[in-house]
Amino acid sequence: MASATRALLVALCVSPTGCQAPGNVIRIIDAVNPDGSIALADVVLTTLGDVAAVEGSVATFLGGAVISLDSAAPIADRGEARDDLVENAGTVRARFVVDDGVVVAADFDSLLMFSAYAHFERATLHLGGLGATLPASPVPVYFNPTLQNGPQLTFPKSDNAAFFAMTDAFVLLPMRILQEIPFAMNTGVVAHEVSHRVFYYVGWNGGLFAAIAAHQYDAGAQQSFNRVKATDEGVADFFAAAITADPAFLAKSTPGSISDARDLSVTRVLDPRFIAGLEPQQDGQYDPYGPGAVVAAALWRLAQDHGVDTVEAAVIDGLRALSSQLVQSFTYQFGDLEREVARALPAADCAAACALFAERYLPVAGAFTGVCP
Repeated sequence: MASATRALLVALCVSPTGCQAPGNVIRIIDAVNPDGSIALADVVLTTLGDVAAVEGSVATFLGGAVISLDSAAPIADRGEARDDLVENAGTVRARFVVDDGVVVAADFDSLLMFSAYAHFERATLHLGGLGATLPASPVPVYFNPTLQNGPQLTFPKSDNAAFFAMTDAFVLLPMRILQEIPFAMNTGVVAHEVSHRVFYYVGWNGGLFAAIAAHQYDAGAQQSFNRVKATDEGVADFFAAAITADPAFLAKSTPGSISDARDLSVTRVLDPRFIAGLEPQQDGQYDPYGPGAVVAAALWRLAQDHGVDTVEAAVIDGLRALSSQLVQSFTYQFGDLEREVARALPAADCAAACALFAERYLPVAGAFTGVCP
């Protein structure tokens, strides 16, 4: 394609009217080759309605957002406080050319957004197919936002991706320190974040903040919430590994000092010190990732033995079964989710699941006695 024509296509595709490629065939970062090189793939995005605005029925990308993380700001469930917490969010304009019917990003940020949208679509459709019900409207994805009060709340300004329940939205921050595959281009990382939203809507029934307000003065409420956060991280890692078929999905984007601690293929057993919901600590704050790695590894091992699809569906059913306990009593112990997962499995798999969970959660093995044959 001549350079003049390519330049014209770029100009057209960043105009306010947008530009559509036949069939929404988009070139994205899809994988990492064994030698460490990046693999490109041309994929059909069935939910993408506006290529230039990176907007579709699954997600809407927004730029320039300023997000308040002030703990005194109004908080409401299901994104009802979004307008109070987010300012200046506007439509992004991706730059691209259409080359032989394929949308090809013309700059790195556009490639990031196209790749991330593809990964959001893949994870959302996959989890929805398992019975995870999410709102029908597209979720906002704030691309490279400014986070007010982030440092005070120990939230980084870069090198992160996150689901913010308080805005019912995702954030994708620039990568400045980690120099591997950006989180937005890592299918597993995006799937991990989508899984957090599933936990919010299925496990908490979209009522997390109402439950916190109702039980904030209950004895042991913080410890219960800490254990839920750890389980939430483990479930998110499990779904990320299940969707990518890669128990070490983080290794594409982070050094071994980070990714090894969450490799799902490693056998992990619940440390008795974790039971109280106060340990482990990092920089004076509860660190959910250590206990979460136990949750993820146990579910991954179960999936290898009884089928990934079967265990994924059982986890969704388990979260749904836990919802009333979480919201109404705000109590949670390690092993509660696994008990419901075992209950949701086919009868032929239940005994083996109980045996595995009793081994991995030996300090709380009594949690499974009520459902195990």
